[in-house]
Amino acid sequence: MTNKEVLNELKTGNKEVIASVYLKYRDEFLFFLKRKYSVNNDIAIEVYHEAFYAFHLNIITGKLQELTSSLKTYLFQIGRNLFLNELNRSKRTDEISFKSEKSETYDHIDDSNSEKIEVLRKALLELGNKCRALLKLFYFDNMPNELIKDKLNYATVNSVKTQKYKCFNQLKKRVLSDVDKNDLYN
Repeated sequence: MTNKEVLNELKTGNKEVIASVYLKYRDEFLFFLKRKYSVNNDIAIEVYHEAFYAFHLNIITGKLQELTSSLKTYLFQIGRNLFLNELNRSKRTDEISFKSEKSETYDHIDDSNSEKIEVLRKALLELGNKCRALLKLFYFDNMPNELIKDKLNYATVNSVKTQKYKCFNQLKKRVLSDVDKNDLYN
């Protein structure tokens, strides 16, 4: 399929083409962002969701009618710009950090260790409903912040990000209060 045909299919809302294009570039973009800017996987996924959403919105609204580059180049440039803009706006370098504490703390928890999973489940249940819903939509359902904003009635995407950061820190404190930190790495 040519770029023009792909753009037409994306504009008409062809779900198969949308999913195909999304998946085609996802892993490569995550690798690119993690390698170039040393961000963790959660941040890279969030940036990709937002970039793909902006890319698709540009097509639907007619802002993008013809490509002067490849789809990949256009999508990656949107993602790179979104990341750099957020990095420049962010006053907290720990939210979008180089190898964030989130991944270092939780990379070693897996399904084979039911005790740790149970601690995480308990901590999630202790969170308020709105925090639990927000974290579930983002981390488990891979929903982009723009859709979370609409679904949970937040005023702005930035308020979603701020609340997500606060909720994640609440969850982290609850988990760490129930588990010896050294146990997380075994």
